Amino acid sequence: PLPAAYDDSWAALDWVRSGLAGAEPWLSEHVDPARVFLAGDSAGANISHHMAKRIAKSDNPDGKIALKGLVLVHPYFWGNDRIGSELQKLNPFGAKETSESLIDKMWKLAHPETTGCDDPWINPGMDPEISELAGEKVLVFVAEQDTLRDRGVLYKDLLVKSGWKGEVQVIETEGENHVFDLYKPDSPEAAELIDQFVEFINKS
Repeated sequence: PLPAAYDDSWAALDWVRSGLAGAEPWLSEHVDPARVFLAGDSAGANISHHMAKRIAKSDNPDGKIALKGLVLVHPYFWGNDRIGSELQKLNPFGAKETSESLIDKMWKLAHPETTGCDDPWINPGMDPEISELAGEKVLVFVAEQDTLRDRGVLYKDLLVKSGWKGEVQVIETEGENHVFDLYKPDSPEAAELIDQFVEFINKS
């Protein structure tokens, strides 16, 4: 259960940091330490966000990872209160929501010790330190039919309002659902997403 995934991800990043500092010569020889990006889809996007925060706060004497940017694909963010089209997507036939959604249940299963869906681990809007994010640029992908779509859009608004100094962009894929690119990797829409992903990194 969580927070193991966050801790494991940080351990991997710490290995990269030590490698760039000289512990792994092939890393220091082939990696540009000034152009490091983090990316993930769904829960991986959530983890990438939290790793960027942790990088910013790291005071390791051997040096920090110089994070250039983040790519969050259909990020797994949520909250207690429904926003945008969430209620409609959770109840497509108009039924009143009377019980926890599957998303609520999945979060509590993944993190049994959570304080709930307004826990800053899943709801960045409840994080008073959201502006303390490493990196210069963030690209957020959302999908029109994804129940989590509006959380991705809100994430951009939260960063802008927090005073974070970087640039943040949202790209929406019309007519598609959560992580469609994994289920339909050969589709034109998935190819376009990959092209936009690559363009973002190459231009950063």
